[in-house]
Amino acid sequence: MVKFVRFLNMINFFGQEPIIGIDLSDYSIEVIAMDRSGHFYNSRILIPKGLIEAGEIIQPESVVFKIKKALDIITKKSNENFSKAKVLASLPDSRVYIYTFTLPADLGEKYILAEIKRKVEKILPTDFSNLYWNYHVYKNSKKQEVVFAGAPKRIVESYQKTFAAAGLRLAVLDIESLSLSRAFLSNNNNGNSLIIDIGHRTTNLSIFNSQNHLKLSGLIRLGGRQITKSIMTGMNINRESAENIKRTVGLSDKNSAVHNLITDRLKILVSGTKDLIDYYEQKSNKPIMTVILAGGTALIPEIDLFLKNKLNKNVVLGKFDSSFVLSEEGMVGKVDILFANVWGLIKLGKNEKFPHINLLNIKPEDNDSFDDEQHAKKTGLPTIKMSADQFSFKFFAAVIFAVICLVILIYLIYSQIYQPMKLSKKLVNSQDYSVQKETNNNNNSVIEQTPTINQTSSIDIASSTLTNQSVIASTTLTVSSTYSADEDVSSSASQLSDNKTAKVAETPTGWLNVREGPGSAYPILTKILPGETYRLLEESSEWCKIEIKENEFGWATKKYLIIQ
Repeated sequence: MVKFVRFLNMINFFGQEPIIGIDLSDYSIEVIAMDRSGHFYNSRILIPKGLIEAGEIIQPESVVFKIKKALDIITKKSNENFSKAKVLASLPDSRVYIYTFTLPADLGEKYILAEIKRKVEKILPTDFSNLYWNYHVYKNSKKQEVVFAGAPKRIVESYQKTFAAAGLRLAVLDIESLSLSRAFLSNNNNGNSLIIDIGHRTTNLSIFNSQNHLKLSGLIRLGGRQITKSIMTGMNINRESAENIKRTVGLSDKNSAVHNLITDRLKILVSGTKDLIDYYEQKSNKPIMTVILAGGTALIPEIDLFLKNKLNKNVVLGKFDSSFVLSEEGMVGKVDILFANVWGLIKLGKNEKFPHINLLNIKPEDNDSFDDEQHAKKTGLPTIKMSADQFSFKFFAAVIFAVICLVILIYLIYSQIYQPMKLSKKLVNSQDYSVQKETNNNNNSVIEQTPTINQTSSIDIASSTLTNQSVIASTTLTVSSTYSADEDVSSSASQLSDNKTAKVAETPTGWLNVREGPGSAYPILTKILPGETYRLLEESSEWCKIEIKENEFGWATKKYLIIQ
């Protein structure tokens, strides 16, 4: 009978293309597959700690084995051969640089590409050649909203190699926030929605308008791992016991010790979410109508009621309408949250018109393949004048820079070679050794005081104006540690006296990132605003260590600080 079903599937030439959606997370792998007849099957397996960390594949061989194991479960249920299926996966937003901006409605694709490069490269902490990137455009008659997303090469290519080693054809690598929106937000949504995806390490916040367009994203460095650790420490129990209490008791008993431990940790989530909501509602003048919880940590009992009370919003656990019944032992009523990302991928596989960003489509070597000047000439759009003006400005600036360099070079030759030689000759002729010695000393002093030009390798700013220190805006970028911590670090840091302060200057985006160490590769602690003043503790050529508040310290780029 099994062989007969497989035979029927093989000869079903007019059936649908088999589709597989796979979600790789730190502690589990979720899979939904659709066979040629349109039937759905799901599986979920737990994986050991350390195979995957925050969406990054650490041990590829072990992950390949686990993916095959999850697919074997589905193959036995379905009797379908999925070796030729179309596979879709996603990256968590914490591993992706995300940036949104608006352009006029009449601009073509070539100009959009050029505008992306001009806008985004100003705030990227890395070069475009180090990324796989793509974008999605929401269009209407008045404007087009562009959502850019880019991920480091090493992460994207590790996914490609891992799925290939598992014998699968990875066709789409989307971002998780868009995948969740396809699962949870219907086409008839009547208001703005916020999806709070509480993962193991971080919480991703994504705001969508009434047309389900991604408008704003944020990242809070709080997840289930930190909550479990608080329970372990506060109750002096091991990790397994703490995890069990978190999953079974959670916030259901307001008088229990675990309730206080969890709510104390959730303060940073509540505060950061409020700031993101306030910022969006003030800018758009439209309220957030629904808050949807996603992610494994959202399964903590009564966390939805707690957040509903604190945020004063309609907070619900994520649930999607599916044409099949999800099955997972011991997970009755909770499966939707665990499989939401995968269901969003399956919906995309069935209908590619859904909003998505395929990070596999534009490779690093394709970044310079467009010519916006040629595009402007073909279209005759007003961008021709803009492109010409920008070219003229750059050419004029280059000429001025060359002239300045030439003047500096002539001055250095005159002051350090010709003038000392002339002065030395004069001193020798006068046979005045004491005058000669004094003149040489003075001359050396002048040379030693010649200023040096110091450049920072990147602008360490984000492009949103949230005020809470717990939120790291990924409206523009969510930064991942692509480089070693030694980059952009000056080796000449010096200790300063207590009376020196650093005042935040105006920045292009309205705030300045504060990091754990003196370099753009270090994690972001918080952000500070123009006009604010902090005690200066250490100073190097490019970075300053400041006291954020009592007993909390961080590093900010010196480019936007005024030392007083």
